[in-house]
Amino acid sequence: MTGSQDMLSVLRSQVAETTIKISHLAARSLVMQKFIELALPKLTPAQCGEIHGALRQVLEDVMSVMDDVTLPGAYHAAFLDKTNEMLRALEKRQADEA
Repeated sequence: MTGSQDMLSVLRSQVAETTIKISHLAARSLVMQKFIELALPKLTPAQCGEIHGALRQVLEDVMSVMDDVTLPGAYHAAFLDKTNEMLRALEKRQADEA
């Protein structure tokens, strides 16, 4: 093998490994999203309020730890988007039943 063939082989291997990792993450995310979609309507307004407060606190704690780690802006944007989506869904569910 030449140097360029070796490099291509390494790149192919890295792409395959990354694709597998992304696939695992996407599958887990899909299952969690479907669980949320099924579970959220079953929660009472009081439960939604309780979860909202607890989730907000836990995610604020996570964000403070994230400040100590260098992560890409896209990670922070996705984290905040999902956080806000979940908190809004809990607020809406709480308001719908109140």
